[in-house]
Amino acid sequence: MDCEPKHIADASPREADRQLSRPDHELASEFILKEYEDLYQNVMHMEKQLFEHLTFYTGLFTGTLAASVAMLGLLSEANAPIDMPALVCMLSVLFFALTVVGRIELRMTTELRVSKIKFVEGIAVIRQYFVDKAPEIARHLVLPVGLHKAPPYLRTKSKDWYQVLYISLINGLSTFLCLACLSWLFSQFLGRSKLLIACVPSIVLIVALLLSSRFAFFIFWTLGYKSVRDYCERYDSVRESKMGAKSEYDLLVTIPPKPILQRTLGDWIELHEQHRAASK
Repeated sequence: MDCEPKHIADASPREADRQLSRPDHELASEFILKEYEDLYQNVMHMEKQLFEHLTFYTGLFTGTLAASVAMLGLLSEANAPIDMPALVCMLSVLFFALTVVGRIELRMTTELRVSKIKFVEGIAVIRQYFVDKAPEIARHLVLPVGLHKAPPYLRTKSKDWYQVLYISLINGLSTFLCLACLSWLFSQFLGRSKLLIACVPSIVLIVALLLSSRFAFFIFWTLGYKSVRDYCERYDSVRESKMGAKSEYDLLVTIPPKPILQRTLGDWIELHEQHRAASK
């Protein structure tokens, strides 16, 4: 980052003599402030990177859907340059590539999010340092003060949490579309056999689609959201071990609405997480 703290060793001899003559607590406070600025700049950089990844993946998903519609539109032409099986095969490859990129994006954004929270932890610790020096400022502070008040590595219903759900959901959807295309191709292959009953290919297609939806949910939930949640919870456990106590984060705590019809997907997942935490 561009905001590296300037050390005494890097200063000119005259400036170094002047700094060494100052009280140690002033030098410490000045260094801590520089560190605070550097951590803040890193947090903003991570936020920018996360937004850019979200924009890229959204554009890729939208472009893939647009390309799929355009390819299907070729079949409506009188002299279509490609037949249906070849087109479906191309679509399966397209959605498979989207799934692979989505898995990479999910891992990259998770690492960025972990780095961001580590910088936030540093900011919270520095805020605690100044509160200890001047306790009267504590009542004027809104953001977390101290490591015990730092946010979880994946706070439920935060912007980052919804981004994890979003990428995981698209990964599951692209997986289903890829497998659906392959299932259709397999049913068409079976339909050409004269040894099978006419209804067999249709039954096979239905079964294959059901299995595809099950595997797509596995990609969305187990290999997507749940894997990121468990990964972040390991960092939460390391922090709690360092503190020797449970986290006391209470800045942005959400309460799901009681009426069922008012609950969103995020509310249902949050209730599931609360039930899981209570059963531990």
